[in-house]
Amino acid sequence: MLRELRINDFALIGDLALEFGPGLNVVSGETGAGKSVLVEALGLLLGDRAANEMIREGCEYAQVQGVLENIPGDLVEAAGAEPDSELVIRRRISASSANRIYFNGDLINVKTLKDFGMRVADIHGQFEHQSLLDEGTQLELLDTAGGLGSLLTECEAAFSQLREARRELERLEGLDRSRTEREEFLRFQIREIEEAELQPGEEEQLETDRVRVANTEKLATMAREAYGLLREDERGVLDQVNGVIHNLEIMEASDPGVSGQLDSVRGLLPPLEEVTTFLSRYLEALEEEPRSIDEILSRLERISRLRKKYGATVEEVLAHLQKCRIELTELEDLEHDLSRAGERVSESRVAYKEICEKLRVARRAVAARLARDVTSELHQLDMKDARFEILLEEAPEGPSGHDGVHFLFSANQGQTVRPLNRVASGGEMSRVMLGIKTVMGSGTPVLVFDEIDAGIGGATAGALGQRLSRIGRVHQVICVTHLAQIACYADRHVAIEKKKSAGTVAITARVLEEEDRVHEMARMLSGTHTEASLRHARELLASATADKIAQGAGRRRRRAS
Repeated sequence: MLRELRINDFALIGDLALEFGPGLNVVSGETGAGKSVLVEALGLLLGDRAANEMIREGCEYAQVQGVLENIPGDLVEAAGAEPDSELVIRRRISASSANRIYFNGDLINVKTLKDFGMRVADIHGQFEHQSLLDEGTQLELLDTAGGLGSLLTECEAAFSQLREARRELERLEGLDRSRTEREEFLRFQIREIEEAELQPGEEEQLETDRVRVANTEKLATMAREAYGLLREDERGVLDQVNGVIHNLEIMEASDPGVSGQLDSVRGLLPPLEEVTTFLSRYLEALEEEPRSIDEILSRLERISRLRKKYGATVEEVLAHLQKCRIELTELEDLEHDLSRAGERVSESRVAYKEICEKLRVARRAVAARLARDVTSELHQLDMKDARFEILLEEAPEGPSGHDGVHFLFSANQGQTVRPLNRVASGGEMSRVMLGIKTVMGSGTPVLVFDEIDAGIGGATAGALGQRLSRIGRVHQVICVTHLAQIACYADRHVAIEKKKSAGTVAITARVLEEEDRVHEMARMLSGTHTEASLRHARELLASATADKIAQGAGRRRRRAS
């Protein structure tokens, strides 16, 4: 509920703080006192359009702040707040800089505020912020009042399955339309990569081979010279080492101390022999090189072209080849997949149509009952010739079925019923909304009625007050009224006054207690504070109190039974 509303420099309001309570909150005041300004400020807090004209004359900015508490869990979660915590909304309109909206201290945009506000409160009587005029909300109200939750859950599941089946079929049909071209394209890519016979690491090896082949003559000259130094010259290293070994062997016969050096020199022969063998084979390999430098460069160029088309490395090109093979296999199996997807769509459509038909039958029964009950409520609200009807018609398929719901209304005998958003009078609209909410309830925790009493009085006003009090047991109700017959049912009564001081006009508000409340109701009854009007005010309060006590006892008996 809305616990506190603080308004600064808004229209004629300088600084105003109001606390609201649960149940029925009544706002009263003389004509022109500024009650509508209070409703405008509340509308601004909940997402209505801002304008610089709302800033009090001579001020730089206007600000409206509201504190909400005991908000339903889904709204708290949507707002990103902790469960059971209070929510603070602050909206600031500036004459010279950007407007700002703060939600628990965080900046948000107008759309976010409006979406949240429409789920928190309905403001009726000014043709603004009225979620009940939305056909989607009307459908939701009908389903909630009829207890159709389980059918809706089935319908949402069936629609989800149908939607997914259609998406899959559309995807496959899209593939099928371009299948021939795609298959040819994939086969071309597969063929081009396969014919290249790429090997992982091949490009690096080719780069090494390219450098070697480009320097074949130089490498061969150096290898032959090295080989000659080791073996072919008359004084080759190997021959000289063997000569040293021969001499040391002779010396060892006479001096055993030479044996250590002899072993060392003998150890030189195996690596020298290994190098000699390597050089011999290396020269043979150079002479037998199967590829020319042009062949190696051509191969590198081919690999480079494939990399530019299919991947940054040979490994990525090979991975692309595997993807193409998989996709081609899927396309070749497309006929079967299309057939199965079509069957799933047909099966899902049948299941969805069946649950939609069940919903439609149930909605028709609920609509007839609700239309009758709302019409009865309107008759008791001094709208004797009013008619309320609920029209069901075909609508686009959706998670709630394919029924469109329209609330229709006629205020006068012989007048055709028409959609609620075409009702001419704000007072009529407010009473229709009250009748609907009395019968169906509301999805928003806060209900605001601005001058719902237009054109009524007497017993009808008393009946209106009873209904507002009854709704206040479930919702927080804020009602701007001129009638004492409604104000007497208030759980909290706020009086709005316009005061002139030092050449300026300011709007003030205060919560009325006991005798002040009697005096305000006397003013509402006769415009004066005569003994008769004061007595009448006290009688109304006593009667309303007794009525609320009786209603509470009736509720307790119904619960007990």
